[in-house]
Amino acid sequence: DTTTVLMGFTITSGAGNFKLSGFPEFLYWRVGGGIDISAGGARILRNKVVSNAASSVRSASGGINVWDATNSGQVGIVIVESNVIADNDALGGVGYGGGIGLAAGYTIVRNNIITRNYASSRAGGIDAAAGSSAIVNNTIVNNKARGGIQGVFTGASSVPRLLNNILWNPGDNIEFVGAVDVAHNNLMRGGSFVASNTSVEPSFTDTTTYALSAASPGISAGEDSMVIRS
Repeated sequence: DTTTVLMGFTITSGAGNFKLSGFPEFLYWRVGGGIDISAGGARILRNKVVSNAASSVRSASGGINVWDATNSGQVGIVIVESNVIADNDALGGVGYGGGIGLAAGYTIVRNNIITRNYASSRAGGIDAAAGSSAIVNNTIVNNKARGGIQGVFTGASSVPRLLNNILWNPGDNIEFVGAVDVAHNNLMRGGSFVASNTSVEPSFTDTTTYALSAASPGISAGEDSMVIRS
């Protein structure tokens, strides 16, 4: 039910929730430093989700978490749109998804700035371990993961669509790892595994809005139209 809307807030200094995962793990996790969605649906729109942290032995989703820890199928459709998701951390011996963690339901992540997030294990930007997702028109830049995969990780059961994104993160040149349904027309640092993706410096005007400069190869380079579930 995306009629539930969280819009126009600054969400900061959160520490997330402590949850026991369901079968087959049965392990405690600290999740959702800023926002934690564990049932139903929601539209997360035009917020600033900044400087939150999920920190424990096992943690996930420093900024926004979409996961029913009991794995009982309670999460529906979630839309994460036009937010600034910055300076969030997933910390611990295991830390997944500094900016966003997706592991349930169907999530559309579009038109967000996802920057300067950190994960102690993998996926400084987005960890899409499970569930279904469409990741469209996002700027995913300057995120870090100590264990590698600075930009986006997807699990074998996730298989998202990545369209019209900029992934430009420092580190090991590994912007994306995992299974994917569609990866089309993305600008990725460190090379591309699909011919329609490119690897050229995006040329931003600043590191706050990440607006593209007039000389950027990203200007007018996106697909003009596409159909995704909404």
